[in-house]
Amino acid sequence: MAKKKDNYDVLGVGKGVAPSEIQKAYLSLSKLYHPDRHFEPGMEGTKDIFEKLFTRVNEAYEALNVEAMMSEFAYLSNQGKVKTSRRPGSDRTFVEGEGPGSDFYRKGRADYDNGGYLMAVEMFRKACDLEPGNAKYHFYHGLALREMPKRHYDAEECLKRAISLDPAKCDYYVELAQLYLKRGLKSKALAFFQDALKQDPASEHAQKGLKLAGG
Repeated sequence: MAKKKDNYDVLGVGKGVAPSEIQKAYLSLSKLYHPDRHFEPGMEGTKDIFEKLFTRVNEAYEALNVEAMMSEFAYLSNQGKVKTSRRPGSDRTFVEGEGPGSDFYRKGRADYDNGGYLMAVEMFRKACDLEPGNAKYHFYHGLALREMPKRHYDAEECLKRAISLDPAKCDYYVELAQLYLKRGLKSKALAFFQDALKQDPASEHAQKGLKLAGG
């Protein structure tokens, strides 16, 4: 009987490799196995296979990411380089000066900047779960979701949440308006570009978007 592959085997990396190597392997495999790359005439029967492989690659990467973060946190704690405290009424421990979701946010930004949107969505979701009042986390969660055609409604909700938490941020309105433009909802896009200009009348992105929306 063949030995079941662990997360390292799935990504084709050895134990103890640097996080950057894990991410490099993940990005390569996620592009290779992405179902949309194999959806061509005559290949309908293989789509399910690639979807399963794609899902397994993402599961392996998420597990190793969390494992790496826990190891790093434990090491820094042992070295006395991390001060921890507890919020009143909370059983979560976090790095002093940062919220408990900051590590997941940083991981999500790295994934997002490298085009790993599926993993970025998961990292930002975890950050939002840990800090539901952090507008920036909801904003980037929405941006990552916006890259997935079937998740545009979820992206909209995240961007709206970011605006409700920090209504003075011009960029939040602009990106939600861009999502509406992408969906062909020009009247909604127009309204949010106008709201963006109320926050920052000099915003070039909002001004250009307003013209595209017919304003």
